[in-house]
Amino acid sequence: MKRYFYSLLVMLSIISITISSCKKDSQDNDTKDLTSVEESAVAGETFSESFTDVSTLSVENDGLFMGTESGFQVMGIPEAFSNSCAVVTILPKDNTWPKTLTVNFGEGCTVENITRKGKIIAVFSDRFKNPGAKITVTFENFYVNDHKIEGTKIITNKGKNEAGNLYFTVEVSKSKITTTGKVFSFSSLNTIEWKEGFASRTHMDDVFSITGSASGTNSKGKEFTITIVKPFIKKVACRFIISGSADIKSGTLPIRTLDYGNGDCDNKATVTVLGVVKEITLRK
Repeated sequence: MKRYFYSLLVMLSIISITISSCKKDSQDNDTKDLTSVEESAVAGETFSESFTDVSTLSVENDGLFMGTESGFQVMGIPEAFSNSCAVVTILPKDNTWPKTLTVNFGEGCTVENITRKGKIIAVFSDRFKNPGAKITVTFENFYVNDHKIEGTKIITNKGKNEAGNLYFTVEVSKSKITTTGKVFSFSSLNTIEWKEGFASRTHMDDVFSITGSASGTNSKGKEFTITIVKPFIKKVACRFIISGSADIKSGTLPIRTLDYGNGDCDNKATVTVLGVVKEITLRK
């Protein structure tokens, strides 16, 4: 009898250790899999930058959309583009709308260690700052470093909000980002508020606040959702989102919280899952 109870005790101990070990392994896997976080961060950075690219090129105060006696021409290209190898064109060259703005980075245009190639194509129903204006953005063989960007973005000027700031709805659909043999896709619906710099004649003081949500499929085939909890803050003068946080849910994994920090312009963010905090490096 004693031998029986001793054997039972040993067996229960082994089972307990095995379960504990499996639970620890499962928790380790839960905290280590950051695929959806890292890929959604790439998508967020890339598509927020394409918005600021369009806004930078569309600032009326810089005289981009100007009619002349001889017709229509591109004038006053902002410094960020006039100093790069991108070629900007607008058609038709008259005073009618809609207009198609094309930013052609050619076979490779490198500015501040970011290489873009291909084209961003934006069709404007009206001037960017006019309430009701709709801008449809597509990409033609477009890359940011080694990331190929595909999809459609529709930006709609909604006028001014209660704070008196211009704001836009931004819908991204059928988007796909391909890099180093991996493919992930997503769609999103965001509101972008023009917080600072609206009235100035330079784009470098522009600051935007981004709220909303997104969903998609990561490169491992797992579906994920993103909910912005604290508005993302994007400065034109900085390559990266500088603050804000989002909750990311992927399959049965615990929620990951992506935090861009407290406003510093750097390529660092943190991810928190099950109380474990890890720093990640943002990629372009």
